[in-house]
Amino acid sequence: MTFRIASLTLVAFGLAAAPALADPAFRFEDVTATHLPDSVLRNSMDVGVADLDGDGDLDVVVPQEFRLNKMLLNQGGGRFADASDRIPALTAEELAGGPPQLQFSDAGHDSEDVSVADFDGDGVLDVIIVAEDDVRFGRTQVHEYLRGLGGGRFERVRPGLPDMEADAVAHADLDADGDIDLLIAGAGQDRLLLNDRGGAFVDVTADHLPPEDKVTQDIETADLDGDGDLDLVLGQEGGHALWLNDGRGRFTDASDRLPAPGNVEARKVTPADVDGDGDLDLYFSHVGWQEREPQDRLLINDGAGRFADESAARIPAETGTTLTARFADLDGDGDLDLVRGEHGPLTVWANDGAGVFTDISSAVLPHRAEGPNIALALADFDGDGRIDIYIGQLKAGRPDETIRDRLLLNRPA
Repeated sequence: MTFRIASLTLVAFGLAAAPALADPAFRFEDVTATHLPDSVLRNSMDVGVADLDGDGDLDVVVPQEFRLNKMLLNQGGGRFADASDRIPALTAEELAGGPPQLQFSDAGHDSEDVSVADFDGDGVLDVIIVAEDDVRFGRTQVHEYLRGLGGGRFERVRPGLPDMEADAVAHADLDADGDIDLLIAGAGQDRLLLNDRGGAFVDVTADHLPPEDKVTQDIETADLDGDGDLDLVLGQEGGHALWLNDGRGRFTDASDRLPAPGNVEARKVTPADVDGDGDLDLYFSHVGWQEREPQDRLLINDGAGRFADESAARIPAETGTTLTARFADLDGDGDLDLVRGEHGPLTVWANDGAGVFTDISSAVLPHRAEGPNIALALADFDGDGRIDIYIGQLKAGRPDETIRDRLLLNRPA
């Protein structure tokens, strides 16, 4: 995901159709200074959340753009310690090449996205972090495949994954054989890697995925047509795509089930049942770079995997640069609310229960976390039963020292 700085103005309008909401019963408290380590976290591109050390709380893995990746272990109560030394060191040979400005002591891959899962079936979580621009420098073994050893320790798997210019990685059992398969997406043909049941992967792209040559910024798995298997939805530079699974991990392009996207660049796509009808809808996060249409889109599922664009009736109009978006029940009322990471301030939209959203950012965010907010994780980090927010920020070469990852804890109002 090559990051481009663009000026923007955020405009948020309440929807006439949305009912007035009572004052929210929660607020987010910025506890960055007391709960995150002092180590520099200013090149973050994604956030992976899991109990990595088996102690019952949630830890994070944070891919860093052109710097060494970070691992933070939760010490309890959402207080994190830097455990990045548990990520196996990179060799000088694999980082050779590239421009002189990338030759410094803590340089790393151009890491973009992370998946955390038990890929080898041994009961311990593994980590895969994919990289984008390294292949342009002639580097090999650019993606980091880390096998979990237990207790939050890892070893590098070599040879690992096929080299390609990657912006996204996703995992799921796509061929219904009981193990976890892998998708790597980016510039050119996206890849499907089937697990051999032991954590090694076989590239079956040629006869399992539709041929394509776009830049895919995000790929997600979900049962979108209600047939019991996992389909694929893609956010792309220039559009959206939907690929349906035949139940055995072979996919057919069904993008005609999506409304025409127009001139858009989708940075993220998030499946979620926003209207509570039992099927999964789709939220596409858009940016306005290169004269693209910035308005995010909410597509509603008809129950059989055909989608209608109901953005105008359900979400605020906006001209922001939305880099990521995540759903969770923030207020405990049983429906899914939305947090949007923008180049500008963080945004929280409340769901009215029927899938109509209202901007409540000013009421629940005393600190708006001026961006660029490029990564989000919504989870209960402090163990109090409420959903908190981890924000990954990207410095993008700027000298502003206020840009750093942030942790916001959900508190009663």
